[in-house]
Amino acid sequence: MILLTDENELFIEPPRTPYRRVVDVTQLREEIEAGHNEYFIRLNGGIRSSKYIEIGDGKNTFYILNLIDDTEQTLTYREIMDDSLTNIGKAMLAGAFFVELEENE
Repeated sequence: MILLTDENELFIEPPRTPYRRVVDVTQLREEIEAGHNEYFIRLNGGIRSSKYIEIGDGKNTFYILNLIDDTEQTLTYREIMDDSLTNIGKAMLAGAFFVELEENE
């Protein structure tokens, strides 16, 4: 979308990526199995903490790449809900964890 500011300057708003709320570990696994690997936690002020997530080497683990600092984690289903290890579980419970979707989904 292109807008004009009060000073008659052009402002081009970046396209918005559609997303869906992820509420539990079962849904997270289903989203990954459907080919979705890009996720984010919506932080205060609308800031995002982006993550790349896939199924880990073990059947019941997740591989997580935290894009903000390039740290990597491999966590079990139980560990992903442990807020001493990651904020993902806490964000799910608060309704602040999302999967990024393609435009046509």
